[in-house]
Amino acid sequence: KINMEVKAPTRIKTGKDSTVEILLQDKSVLKIGAESDFLIETWNFDPKSGTKKGFFKLFSGKVMAVVTKLSGSSSFQIITNNGVASVRGTKFGVNLKNSPNGALMDILVFNGQVAVGALDQIPTSFVNAGQMLSVAANSVLSAISEITTDILSEFNNNGEAPSMDTIETELPDEEQTYAEESQGQGEGQTEQTQTQTQTTQTEQLTGEEAKQAEQKVQSELEKWIEKYLNMIGDFGSIVIEGKVWSTFTVDTEFDFGTVGFALYMPIIYGNDLFNPTSWYNYESYHLVWDTMPDILNSVGKILSIFRYFRIGYPDDPFYLKLGQFDDFILGNGMNLYMYSNMFDFPQTRRLGINMNMLLGGFGINLAIDQITKPEIVGLRPYIQFIKGIPFYFGFEATADLKPLYDETSTEPVYGSLATGFTFPIVRLQTFMNIIMFADASVNYVYNPNNTETPFYITNGFGVFAGLRGNVLFINYRAEYRFIAGEYLPQIFSIDYQKKRDGYVDYFLNNTSPMDFSAISQLIGDAKSGLFIEASFDLFNKKITGYASWAHYFYNQNSNTLANDFLTAGITMADDLFPPFEAIIEIIKPDFLVPDVPFFENLSMSATLGYTVSKGIKIFVT
Repeated sequence: KINMEVKAPTRIKTGKDSTVEILLQDKSVLKIGAESDFLIETWNFDPKSGTKKGFFKLFSGKVMAVVTKLSGSSSFQIITNNGVASVRGTKFGVNLKNSPNGALMDILVFNGQVAVGALDQIPTSFVNAGQMLSVAANSVLSAISEITTDILSEFNNNGEAPSMDTIETELPDEEQTYAEESQGQGEGQTEQTQTQTQTTQTEQLTGEEAKQAEQKVQSELEKWIEKYLNMIGDFGSIVIEGKVWSTFTVDTEFDFGTVGFALYMPIIYGNDLFNPTSWYNYESYHLVWDTMPDILNSVGKILSIFRYFRIGYPDDPFYLKLGQFDDFILGNGMNLYMYSNMFDFPQTRRLGINMNMLLGGFGINLAIDQITKPEIVGLRPYIQFIKGIPFYFGFEATADLKPLYDETSTEPVYGSLATGFTFPIVRLQTFMNIIMFADASVNYVYNPNNTETPFYITNGFGVFAGLRGNVLFINYRAEYRFIAGEYLPQIFSIDYQKKRDGYVDYFLNNTSPMDFSAISQLIGDAKSGLFIEASFDLFNKKITGYASWAHYFYNQNSNTLANDFLTAGITMADDLFPPFEAIIEIIKPDFLVPDVPFFENLSMSATLGYTVSKGIKIFVT
């Protein structure tokens, strides 16, 4: 509807001959083209400071964005499954279209500048006015080129609806929006190069600026601090308004036993890292305590540098973890295991919670991905039957409350229901833990749009039983699995966001209500087997490794299951043996199958990385 107010997260789909224009609070305008699927995932705007955080996703179709100038720590991003477009005040379009090799993302810049990069990577290309760039389905970026007439016509075409270059909403002041056209790069306009990327922006500089970037002399103190602070962060460089700055991003975890926390703190400095007043982003950390608003602002600045805070461990009588992390777990991990709410960090900051509390024989286990706007949730109440014996029996429920990202309509909800027990056998803090467990679980679907069967349990179930825990720095899990019918275990795991659309399609279109009269057939057709996994982390993630083995029982002579496999890998970071880094991985299907040699169908890969200079790496695989 015209003049309808929408709030994030909202998902918008347009028809064949229809478009939608959205006026944001900062006077930026988004025009969504015909036959498009667009998500407003995050939008926050502070009218006093002018700070804004915009995170949008284009699933298909096209969008035109006219973005007012960004200040300070503001960010504005449009992402697809191919890549990310980041701006600081510009007019540009994104067209996600089909090609013979999969989806192709075109970025067309009409004013200002757009930074483009692959998903989860620092932008590596900067596209100026009148230029375009394409990102393939495998996130490979094309060369920057001039916008062609054919590409522009394709982008503007909306069928019977007004073209993309026709915007009816009153546009913001162009002098403010496109200040960089007359003044060079506007305040806060940045181009980044960090040690993790494979490209550098110094090649885009000329004259004295290039000389300054390439011949920057470090003091002995800076060399010392770089050598040792690399253990807790990353050094790099950045160009702001034509001036070269150094960067140091604190990104590390501290474990003090019962208490632990992680910091994420980017510092942009000139010649003196130890003089905060000379930092470019000094105000982000400058604390003032004069008035109540100053106090609240300072407390917010302090909290913003913490990525997470932890008290205890997941199976302790009291465990609390707040913030952003990638090891959410509920109960025994049958349905919510190693879930991550960091899929778009640091562009989007979330306050998630994972908690366990046991009081007087009654306990509760909780997992919420974002307290303020929960989407992925899990709850497991449990009881201790006999005082003094740590045998706990509980029930659990997990759910994705917003699988379609839309608050304006009634969405389907899916997840799992389970019951089971936990019995700690050995508890020696971080030295050794052995925990016996067993769970039985089903999936469910709640779809109010289905008037005949709005809620149903899907036609399948699962049973897991085994041991889990750790020995020193090695985490392990060994279990028997019995999986019948349509049941899917561990839906909410570390890669859930990548698979989310697939889960929506599966639960809405490929499941059916449980047929209790055919339980015996479900059991007869079920698969069962063993699953063993282990992982380790040494020296603050300088060396990490994993291994997993799944072996399902079946008639070896008649069939081979694809999920009878062995996978293993080890990663050594570049600050362990600088300037080298390495990754070694193997995948072996049909592992331990009789008469199948080990090297048959074995896949092995080794990647060696070499840091040529700051910002430039060479990889050989």
